[in-house]
Amino acid sequence: MRFLLPTILYDSWLSEQLHERHLTHFKKLPKVSTLYLKQNNMTTKKFIAVLNKKIETGKVMNALAHMTVGLVDQNKNQDMGVINYEDKDGGAHLASKFPYIILRADNSNKIRTLRNALIEKNIPFASFTNAMTIGGWEEQVKRSKETPEPELEYYGICMLGEKSDLEELTKKFSLWM
Repeated sequence: MRFLLPTILYDSWLSEQLHERHLTHFKKLPKVSTLYLKQNNMTTKKFIAVLNKKIETGKVMNALAHMTVGLVDQNKNQDMGVINYEDKDGGAHLASKFPYIILRADNSNKIRTLRNALIEKNIPFASFTNAMTIGGWEEQVKRSKETPEPELEYYGICMLGEKSDLEELTKKFSLWM
């Protein structure tokens, strides 16, 4: 199968303007170094996602993306650890300074139990269920609202918190393979 990729042509002036605008924005972000990480205590927090191993890989990766966006959005006032891993040429490579560990759960009920523990401990999280997979977003919201929580099948859950707290809650899960 062959794919045609669109080609975007623009003159060198526009290219320079865009490059300068992006560099100006990204120069404000901290550059990463081991000393910087230690000085700013960046090794105490982490992201963890627990994904349902019974869900097809493509679907669970889609759920992971949606959950991560949801987690970041609901915690706008919390440091998500985004820094610029700038390359030698000044190119920006934005990512979190916090580790992001992907684990797997044997089934939806294990994720439900973890979700309840996160609620109890007031740890920020985002989850994704089967009600969020059919139709457009309006239909998904309606379907979610009409489905009792015990009937939801969890595709995954992601969280951000102190390493020690999250590791205690997730120690029984295996790494995603």
